[in-house]
Amino acid sequence: MADTQQFDSSILTEKESIRQNIRNALSNKMEVLNTELDLNLNADVYEPIDNLPAAFIEKFRGAGGLYVPCTNQDLIQTVVRLCRSQKYGTVLSTSPFFSQYLERHGVPFVTAVSPGEPADAVLVVSNMLIARTGSLGFSQTLAVYPTVKGLARDIVVISRERCVFQDLDDALKIQGGGQSSSPIVEFLRPQPVRKDDDTPRNTPANPRIILLLVSDHEPKNEESAD
Repeated sequence: MADTQQFDSSILTEKESIRQNIRNALSNKMEVLNTELDLNLNADVYEPIDNLPAAFIEKFRGAGGLYVPCTNQDLIQTVVRLCRSQKYGTVLSTSPFFSQYLERHGVPFVTAVSPGEPADAVLVVSNMLIARTGSLGFSQTLAVYPTVKGLARDIVVISRERCVFQDLDDALKIQGGGQSSSPIVEFLRPQPVRKDDDTPRNTPANPRIILLLVSDHEPKNEESAD
């Protein structure tokens, strides 16, 4: 009986020793966390982006968008060449600025489309490009239609490098007059276009997005737009 009690006592002593070691280890771990780690609970979720235009272009093209670099001098010529090379039968112009040059260069265009009768391409302006995601923002201050989707099988977007923002919140605060959210802004991200026999099958429901991005490093010359 004495041997049994001594055996039980030995087991209890070992268990208590193990418990004590665990408590000591947990205590030491908390001390290390509190003393050696400098935790910033208010740190940004993402790392800042150094080159916003380059980061945006990478994300935009990676998502399926088509990018065409432009300058102030060759923007109109690029728009005209694009329309002719793609053999657009009808181009929907959403701005008088583009309409005057389309007419001058003999590019067929309309200023409105009927529901169920989309154009081959639509020309729109974006004043918000999001570098983090490759998305494009369309404000109702510039847009004619509530959404740019469904208007044409190709969405030709004109924007500038200065319109590239790191994140959506940055874009809304600056372009929205300090407001962090707005119900009248549409954001659109390119999607891969389905192909049949290596031929793109872009539709108004699944349009191609072609971005003509104007560089801000070229001198502005309005007369050269002709």
